Amino acid sequence: MSSTPAGPDPAAPGCPLPRLPAGDAQLALHLPLFDQVDAHHLDAVRSVREDNETGLLTSADLHVAATVLRLTGHTGADLAAVIARVVAAARAGSSCLRLNPEQARLLRSHQQPDGPGPGTATGTVALVGTADRPAPIRLVGERAYLDRYWRLERAVAAAVLARATTLIPVDPAALRRSVHTHLPGPDQHWQRVAAAMAATRPICLLVGGPGTGKTTTIAQIVQVLYDICDEPPHIGLAAPTGKAATRMQSSLADRLAVTAPATSSPMLIGLRARTVHGLLGMRPGRPPRFNAANPLPHDVVIVDETSMVSLTHLAAVLAATRPDARLILVGDPDQLASVDVGAVLADLVNRPVDPAHLAAARLPAVFASGGGDGTEPGDSVTGQFPDPADVARAVTRLRIGWRFTRPIAELAEAIRGADEDMVGRFLDRYRAGREPGSGPGTGSAVRWWPLAADQLGRLTEDDLPVLAGDVRGQHRRVLAAASCGDAREALRALQSHQILTAHRQGPFGAQRWAHLAGQWSGQPAAPGALQARLDVVGSSVLVTRNDPDTGLSNGDVGVVVAGSEAPVVAFEVAGELRLLRAAQLPEVLPLAAMTIHRAQGSQYQAVSIVLPGEESPLLTRELLYTAVTRAEQRVELIGTRHAVLAAVCSPAARASGLLSADAWRASTG
Repeated sequence: MSSTPAGPDPAAPGCPLPRLPAGDAQLALHLPLFDQVDAHHLDAVRSVREDNETGLLTSADLHVAATVLRLTGHTGADLAAVIARVVAAARAGSSCLRLNPEQARLLRSHQQPDGPGPGTATGTVALVGTADRPAPIRLVGERAYLDRYWRLERAVAAAVLARATTLIPVDPAALRRSVHTHLPGPDQHWQRVAAAMAATRPICLLVGGPGTGKTTTIAQIVQVLYDICDEPPHIGLAAPTGKAATRMQSSLADRLAVTAPATSSPMLIGLRARTVHGLLGMRPGRPPRFNAANPLPHDVVIVDETSMVSLTHLAAVLAATRPDARLILVGDPDQLASVDVGAVLADLVNRPVDPAHLAAARLPAVFASGGGDGTEPGDSVTGQFPDPADVARAVTRLRIGWRFTRPIAELAEAIRGADEDMVGRFLDRYRAGREPGSGPGTGSAVRWWPLAADQLGRLTEDDLPVLAGDVRGQHRRVLAAASCGDAREALRALQSHQILTAHRQGPFGAQRWAHLAGQWSGQPAAPGALQARLDVVGSSVLVTRNDPDTGLSNGDVGVVVAGSEAPVVAFEVAGELRLLRAAQLPEVLPLAAMTIHRAQGSQYQAVSIVLPGEESPLLTRELLYTAVTRAEQRVELIGTRHAVLAAVCSPAARASGLLSADAWRASTG
């Protein structure tokens, strides 16, 4: 082995760390996902080789761990390996790392003893703290956190618990009258529970799958709040992406126009949905404009698609919402979680409840057939009473689906319930060419195409005739409207079908399938040709970053339409049509295919879901459930049987202290 060249002290701050000697090339064969690994980290690298080979760690995780050790004056390869895993857990979306006994013992051995100062005689500073002693790494029970995420998690728990255990005084008779006026139907039981929850709690979590009537329920809650509040409430609407915010606003306006045509106009004045970033006034490198010291002016804050909201952003929303304001969090906890740290909605609807809070878990009666004591909003006829634990959590679960065709609803429920046998029977029943009613000119709400990776190299439209037909038909409708300058109709046509993928790149990635779609529609695009396509009427684009100058947000969808002088790109933002020149646009991608993550918050008449091989780490139950529930009328499922069933049996595993009882006890201290 060659010797390492002499150079600066690798532990000195600001000095570049030396690279591995050439003789360690054999080690690199076992580290395919690392950058060149520094010799300074060699022992730690060897101790985490297995995690690297499975893609759980990268060199960046080790670099962060080494920096933390250097700044605190600690050493040790095993210690560096554990800290690297804590960093990797956060990068993968977990707020903490669940430790094995050996890891927990190692971190406890490096906890700073209680004392008056942060330092010790050896010049080290605290590396591992506790719930009560701050340090870069927090050790709480068998969980290790980066300090930032421990603080955020504790702030969320404290704020949610304070709101869930507080009652807003309302006139019971007025609430009963309003609920019976706006929610009179026998099938609106859980909507009435939601109205009671939102009226009497400063927090309400309204959850349910797509098509269960969440938007309609929100419209009815808005009407109830207008009835029972002394002054018309100032309402703020937000969603994680611009696309979801636009859909939220238009859906809410449509529902209010139907359910309260005579009174909806004053409710809709100033009712504008924004992204969570926009609502809070988030700016790069600066604190949000609205925070605990400068709270939002709204009396009611409603956040849609909360499953996509990260721990960081939910903490910011809670901090910025006035204590006397109502916060309504809406979403589906079984969908994909945020791309950042946290699965907060799922954690909050399943969190442990202190038995002392169950006794006080009451809502005012809103039914004539109430529980008899005038306090329970239950139905003595049907026997439907809210779960006391859900009342204590301030959670209402909508249970009846309205939107989907029956096979899609049944498939989604089988996936959500991890019913591998039922999903297998779906695949047998709905295999392409064998599905009920299959034949020329017929269609099925669900169709499975068992396509394997080795078939992609020779794939033609004859292999997927329904998908090719969807792509061509949609392109004709978009082009016809765009050529006439009918931007709204062109944007509506984009909702008729969407190709969804788990990956961005590779044989099952969005880029590959966008290229295939371009070939089938007669619009083949070479790599790097996107800018030229912005001059081609009928082309569609997807915005990939927030842009305050244009008001566009990550996830917004646009289409090139004929303009008076030159083609322009049309977007619908917060219900308003916006026409922009190509030079005004932020970063955009072709829309022919998109990842399932980007499609979250959208609905299409039909979707074609391209699943990767069963070995893909992205293949989870939440991913498949989210993809299937993007469709209203038809699902085309493309992938092997093993891939489908692997997804059903693979729940996304995000570690969180919010599911631990001690997190909620600590939040009261």
